[in-house]
Amino acid sequence: MSCYVALDGPDGCGKSTQAAALVSWLDAEGADVLHVREPGSTPVGEALRGLLLSPETGELQPISEALLFSAARAELMHRVVRQIGRAHV
Repeated sequence: MSCYVALDGPDGCGKSTQAAALVSWLDAEGADVLHVREPGSTPVGEALRGLLLSPETGELQPISEALLFSAARAELMHRVVRQIGRAHV
């Protein structure tokens, strides 16, 4: 059985810490776990993450930020999530 878990919250609230703890626990319980992050987890996603988080980028227009996040998510869905689904069919 496959399961997706998403951790959401504001910047700096401890999502990465909680995700690492959850992955460690699930792994110790014998679960097959793949941890991804948004934006990121693909070459394009990581490049976009760098752009989004870089102080050199400055303050982006909200639509620009939303489109960059959407592009990163599209890559993640196509290159990672979709491939996992195909492998488990």
